Amino acid sequence: MATNAKALADKIMAQLQAGDFARAVKGAKTAHKKFPKEPYFANLTGMALAQTGNEREAALFFNKALRMAPKDQNYQNNLVQALVMSDQHEKAQVLIGKLLAKRADPSELYYQLAMSQMRSGNGDAALAALAKALEANPSHAKAHNLRGVIYSETGRDADAVAAYEASLAIAPDNPETLANLSLPLSRLNREEEGLAALERALQINPSHLLSLQRYASQLNELGRQEQAKAALH
Repeated sequence: MATNAKALADKIMAQLQAGDFARAVKGAKTAHKKFPKEPYFANLTGMALAQTGNEREAALFFNKALRMAPKDQNYQNNLVQALVMSDQHEKAQVLIGKLLAKRADPSELYYQLAMSQMRSGNGDAALAALAKALEANPSHAKAHNLRGVIYSETGRDADAVAAYEASLAIAPDNPETLANLSLPLSRLNREEEGLAALERALQINPSHLLSLQRYASQLNELGRQEQAKAALH
């Protein structure tokens, strides 16, 4: 990548890291027009758009990047994820099917397949895909977490706790997983453990919205309204 292109890429990445997504989108689109044959900027535009929640348009740019660099696994993964998150499940699953045979480690693709199946309402198919993801890579923390989400949503609270704990054994500082863990713990009458998980999540990220909401909710359920109010202020 030319020096001026790299400087522009670094600037856009800094905007993304700072959470300035609107400026990152504008800058990335401008860079893509200036360097239309550079797949990096098409991919970067997709990344910026995805951060604004515009996964459908992001998929178009990831597809552009992939056409220029068809063997790049990051671009492949980004396109698959954007298709899944924009609920273009048929396209996502067809692409995953084409890519699976080419991967030495197919765990991320099976994880995305599980996400697609879950979002389509196919919980059993999602669990089957997660089993394949974890067979390929037992240390795939997101796959353990997603398994916990599915178990929790289907009333298998003890299994959900085990899945979340497996995820946390790999990635102990993930506030989302800690927040997820609190819910089945509470339903299993292990409220104090659930609160401890949420307190840990908020130590890691004091502004983590899901943890704040669940922390206040669980305190309310325990009759600790003043603490609940304080948690939200």
